[in-house]
Parts: sequence; C-alpha cells; structure tokens
Amino acid sequence: MMFVAQRCSLVDRFASCAILENLKIIDMKKVVCIFGMLLCLAIPEISAQKYAVHFTDKNNSPYSIDNPLEYLSQRALDRRAKFNIAVTEEDFPVNPNYVTELQNLGATILFSSRWLNVTLVEADESLITAIEQLPFVEKTVYVAPPDFAAKSDDNSINLNKPHEQKFNPTRSILNTSSSDYGYATNQIEQLNGIALHDLGFTGEGVLIAVLDAGFSNANNLDAFAPLYESNRILMTKDFVVPNGDVYGMSTSSHGTAVLSCMGSYLPGEIIGTAPDATFCLFRTEDGRTEYLVECYNWVIGAEAADSIGADLINSSLGYTTFDDPSMDYTYAQMDGATAISSIGATKLIQRGVPVVVSAGNSNGSSWPWVGTPPD
Repeated sequence: MMFVAQRCSLVDRFASCAILENLKIIDMKKVVCIFGMLLCLAIPEISAQKYAVHFTDKNNSPYSIDNPLEYLSQRALDRRAKFNIAVTEEDFPVNPNYVTELQNLGATILFSSRWLNVTLVEADESLITAIEQLPFVEKTVYVAPPDFAAKSDDNSINLNKPHEQKFNPTRSILNTSSSDYGYATNQIEQLNGIALHDLGFTGEGVLIAVLDAGFSNANNLDAFAPLYESNRILMTKDFVVPNGDVYGMSTSSHGTAVLSCMGSYLPGEIIGTAPDATFCLFRTEDGRTEYLVECYNWVIGAEAADSIGADLINSSLGYTTFDDPSMDYTYAQMDGATAISSIGATKLIQRGVPVVVSAGNSNGSSWPWVGTPPD
C-alpha cells in the first residue's frame, strides 16, 4: 500500500474552502478612502512561499556530544549503545542563533532538520534574497507555493527537546485462529504471521513510527481501541501544518489504513500483524498536492522517530515527480544518495533504525520504477 498524491483527484481536497477562509478584508478603523480601496484591489498580494534554508555549519552550537540528552531521548541513546553507534555533531539540532536571525528578518519558521542542517521557512522572494546574503546560509531551495491550508496561530514548534512519554507496553489477549483475523486473513497468511503470533511475537515492546499523509478518525475507531486504552499511541505530530491535528477529517485516511495493517485488534473483523506494538503517528505528506517540501518533511519525521527511540519506521510514501515540474526527479537520480528523503532514510538506518518503505504502485505507468526513499 502506498499513498499516491501526484496530479490526482482526492476526496479530501479542501484547498478551495481554505482559500475562502483566508480571504479577509481588514477594516482600517473605517478610515479608508475609495481611492485607497481601489488601489489595494489593484495590487496583488505577495504571498510567502516555502523554502528550505540550508546552513553552512553548526559552529558555536549550544549542544554537545557530552550531553546528548538535550536532543535525544534515553531510549534513543540505549538503542545506539546496543548497536555501538556514536552520537556525532550531525545529530545536533540546527544552530538556534541562525534560526533566530531568519525570524528577525521576517521569515516564518516552520520546522528544522538536524541531519540536513536545514530550516523550512515561509518567505517572499525579496526576503529570501536577503537571507541568501547571510554568511551562514549555504543556499535556499524553493520547495512549495503558498499554502492555503488552515493553520494554527501557534508556530512555536520545538523538537530540540526529545519527548519522554511513558513507554509502558501491555500485551493483549490474542486468540489466534485464521477465522479471528477477518479482513486481514489473507495478509497474515501470506506472511506466515499466525505462527509468529502463536509463538508470542505480536509486537510487544516494539516502538514503530508511522510516517504518512494523515490518520483521520483513527482515534475513534473500535479496531484501535486497545491502542488508546493501553496508552500505546506514544506521540502524534503534524509536520505539514504546524500544531495540526493528525486525526483531523481534513487530513488523509491513508495512514489510518496503513496503521490498521499493523496495529488493529478487532477479532472477527481485523487483526494486524503487530497488535501489541506501540506507535508514533507522524504526518509528513500533504495529500492535496505533491511538492518537494514533503521530502524534507519526511526527513524531519524520520529524525523525530530517531530522537524518541523508535525501533523502526513504516512509511507507505514515495516521490518521483511533482505538481511543479521544475522539482521533478529523474530516474538517474534514483541512486539512493541524491534525493532528500533517501539521504534521510540512509542516516536513519545508520543510527540503527530499519526503514520499512513501499516500493510503489507505478509499474506500467510513465514511471515504472521505485521512487524516493525506496531507492
């Protein structure tokens, strides 16, 4: 199963409504002349676009290798110790002083990637020109047009501090027979999963981060009730809309379907492959459109999975071409080392986190190969 957002009609498109929501006329204390009103209508609004600001270094960072708990959880450090993986400067968050300077210039700060040493911002072209002159900026990359999606007013996202929610997995009573699995019977039989379940391998103690396009209504479905009753949804985060709701009906239900393949438990209807696992739900994909920003979002979600100590990630996403053809990847670039999300996947694997990712649904199309990050 893989989410495909490129140039297709989706039932959860809501851009038009959001545009109307954002078209507001400001009453300037009723001291507005007709000429001024006409002038304002004649001049198009300059909208901020999304850019990735790549920094040159992490010099003078307030973070250190000697105090990794400032940016990694104990669970993440335990995983690294298990596999003898060192913490490096690459794991440091971006220099907060650099981010502050971008903000002081007027950029809206979205999210930052420590492995890519990047901060995502919203800014107009003139501001980006000024940002490019800063001595610590390597380059800027245009990644998305203006976003008309409804947003929270709170953009103060801080991922530097790792999340230390209580991790307390509990095992459900799994009565295993082929009839109990319902709609998931074919899946579990293909994987010989019933035998594994009979041996007690049901995901207990495993933390899985799911990167997808949204998990609409997952928190209200009976099939996931055991996850919530036993506090096995450890964390949710929307990396598309700052402070957004991954369960919102305006997001995609694709992640809900993917989660059901693993974490569902409703005997007689559906039982997933890992019903006793613990999950983190990260929205990195915008189901309405397809732009390069989503590849950066994917890496930032992967970093969050690393920082909280996930044992693996599952992501049924892939990228090849975009709504803006200037962003398109080529087949030659599918070498596992060029695309942004592939770079992030490699760094995640290097830190001891397996990446389970879809190969794609595009055989027979104009792109009959895998995309990124499966390359």
